[in-house]
Amino acid sequence: MSTFTSKPIVHLFTICHNEQVLLPYFLRHYECFVDEMYFFDNYSTDRSTEIINNHENTHLIQFDSGNQVRDDLLVELKNNCWKESRGKADFVIVCDIDEFLYHINMKEFLVRIKEDGYTAARPIGYSMVGQDLPTSCGQIYREISKGVRASWFDKLALFNPNMIQEIDFAPGCHECSPRGIVKILQSDPGFKLLHYHYLDLQYAIERHKIYAERLSDVNKKNKWGFHYLWDETKLRKIFYLHQFHAVPVVILKEDQNDCFVDDRITSSDIVRFVLGPEK
Repeated sequence: MSTFTSKPIVHLFTICHNEQVLLPYFLRHYECFVDEMYFFDNYSTDRSTEIINNHENTHLIQFDSGNQVRDDLLVELKNNCWKESRGKADFVIVCDIDEFLYHINMKEFLVRIKEDGYTAARPIGYSMVGQDLPTSCGQIYREISKGVRASWFDKLALFNPNMIQEIDFAPGCHECSPRGIVKILQSDPGFKLLHYHYLDLQYAIERHKIYAERLSDVNKKNKWGFHYLWDETKLRKIFYLHQFHAVPVVILKEDQNDCFVDDRITSSDIVRFVLGPEK
């Protein structure tokens, strides 16, 4: 365990299936403040496992869901995989590959919330949107820095495994009911979850097709992941409206502050406009 004044030790847990586009950025981002990363690979067929194995401080575990998207299995895994970090880490992150927890100075932020006695922190969620796939060797938010406020990504993905006894994520992990010693930092304007699904239009279309083909009967019965069944016409409208209403979320100039919340038009507003109020 870390000392009281040093950077807290952080372990990360995520599930991977054919994420070779985002993985280099995911690893590059989280290696700046995460000590150990655990990847539950859902039998990827692209270069995902190669990318993970070639990176330091990563652990690869195979996870079998029968080549289906099974949110019942995923939520069971996410509710329990982090418990092995008790007594070893000060904080754990449980997230998806397209979710980037961001603060302009994450190490100082982690020290502060630990010193202030918080056992979890809720980020402000944004649905990020780009023009083209990222191509650089830098951070993804240097290329795709605009997004739309998305409250369903205010996910409790960062918490103290020694104080939280159960996180009790619901399917999709957008909501949870933590038990234990629960003191949550709510909506610090500098702490954000950047969701990178709309890298570009074709990427979003292809990802939706892949997930729709793998969507299990369990998911369909419970209406989990229903957004993967949107037709291409609706998805195009949603993507372009995200682009039109996107605002700067990450400001990298030293003389400007990115501690703000812009929710004039939200991702939920866009989806309701295209799909109707019942969605």
